Amino acid sequence: MEPLASRSTRPYSLLLASDARGQGWASALQTAARRGAVVKVRPGVYLDAPVWSAMTPEDRYLARINAVGLTFRRPVFMLESAAAVYELPLLRTRLRGIHLARTTPSGSGRRGDVTVHDPGRTLDVVEIDGLRVSSLSECVWDLACRLPHPEALAIADAALRRPSPDEASDACAGATMHRRLLDLARARLSARGGWSALLAIEQADAGSGSLGESVARSAMLRLGAPPPELQAPMWDDDGLIGYADFFWREHGVVGEFDGKLKYGADNPSGRPPEDVVYREKIREDRIRAVTAGFFRCGWADVNDPRRLERLLRAAGLPLAPTSAATRASRPTPGHLPLVGSSAEPKRSR
Repeated sequence: MEPLASRSTRPYSLLLASDARGQGWASALQTAARRGAVVKVRPGVYLDAPVWSAMTPEDRYLARINAVGLTFRRPVFMLESAAAVYELPLLRTRLRGIHLARTTPSGSGRRGDVTVHDPGRTLDVVEIDGLRVSSLSECVWDLACRLPHPEALAIADAALRRPSPDEASDACAGATMHRRLLDLARARLSARGGWSALLAIEQADAGSGSLGESVARSAMLRLGAPPPELQAPMWDDDGLIGYADFFWREHGVVGEFDGKLKYGADNPSGRPPEDVVYREKIREDRIRAVTAGFFRCGWADVNDPRRLERLLRAAGLPLAPTSAATRASRPTPGHLPLVGSSAEPKRSR
């Protein structure tokens, strides 16, 4: 029997009960559901179990978002749900509820994992892959008001690397997006979390290479470290060594963030882990020879301020006693009032 996924023309090969009824394969879907051959993504929406089990948490969240898009009346996604559509970096603990903007004068009651928020303003809405979402700048600002500084900075960094679709032809699109975000944040300073949002947006840098690098930079700034140059080219007499994650030129200090993936079997280079480790050791030796200080940090260091502080000081990096980032490292919780937990679903016949 052919997989039910082959019958779907929906995103992620989602299977709608309404399609099954209209096309005459409702009994096959019901049988598959009883046997566990399909997974219920939400009421009336299914996905082949092997497809679901092979998905990453990020893809599962996007499949759930698309399922809401197929079963609710013209929903507008915002907050983490919009960020997922834009492929902005989110901690996996954020990939839980689906967030919608209220689009009618009245809200509705709770319905599972969907939450409706009142933005308190008219949202700028765009369409991406058939989904209506708050604009990139609105999405970044909303989350920067709500999330802790490390996550807000990571999202703002990534937004500068992923300009809005209407700016795709602009060679300076990242700078244009940064100006747009700054203008938006400055105009909304009185909003709850507004100062925290402005801080994260001011510190945003498109040079950040990953969520981990952004979170590490946030931790360094909150310890009083000066802002580093990102992805700075390093040279010696033999030529280009590579690009440093963090470089404090004035102090001659280089920092690197190492996530688990870098040295694992699934590392981006595709080389054997032992080869990756050897090449990195040669690279590090060359950088140390042309700098005054060098350090590596990972998630364990970033999550332990005292441990990270020791690394920075040992490398010769001066730390200010206080910093602006420290005063707003964790914004006040969300400024968007909860209206309900669901938009009005489409009526099924």
